[in-house]
Amino acid sequence: MKTIYKLILKSYFGPMIMTFFIVMFVLLMNFMWRYIDELVGKGLSAGIIIELVGYALANMVPMGLPLSMLLAAIMTMGNLGENYELLDARDAVKFVVGREEDLTFMEARADEAGLWDRCQGLVSPVWGAIEPAEIAACLIERGLDRARLQLQLHKIIWPNETKGV
Repeated sequence: MKTIYKLILKSYFGPMIMTFFIVMFVLLMNFMWRYIDELVGKGLSAGIIIELVGYALANMVPMGLPLSMLLAAIMTMGNLGENYELLDARDAVKFVVGREEDLTFMEARADEAGLWDRCQGLVSPVWGAIEPAEIAACLIERGLDRARLQLQLHKIIWPNETKGV
């Protein structure tokens, strides 16, 4: 089995089990809310009520399992993407900066996640908000020679008035 599959499965099963029990609890509370007036005050023993709740839970598994699988998959992929687990040397992370504070944030975030050693870092200016020369000067000043300045060439080649560019 590939390492990436092991990583995804290991990251998936914890949220899957947790969300399954949460979804089942919510569905059980919905069942109890609907049928509480029919259960209370009828002289039913605790064993009968527990048996009824057990049958209701077994009936709710086909509803709860797909919901928990979906939620766990969303949580797993979100966490893997957020933590940069899936990056390698072929990938690139692009930071779009509009001011010098964005460069400070970019540097801190990339250092914190260890992006400089794992993938390529691209820095692109917000068009009209900051000049590429300012970004280049900041990158040189901070010693960020691992970051690459990426320009939107279509904005430079064609005038701003051209639509659809």
